[in-house]
Amino acid sequence: MFLYRGGPSQVKQSIQRAMTFADTMYVREAWALAQRP
Repeated sequence: MFLYRGGPSQVKQSIQRAMTFADTMYVREAWALAQRP
């Protein structure tokens, strides 16, 4: 668990970054599956 000193905006930014990372991993996984013959 992280402690945030920057307030709500910083927390939202970190969550957004984590979501973007998760999305990227999901898309990459789906793309890899799609490439299979």
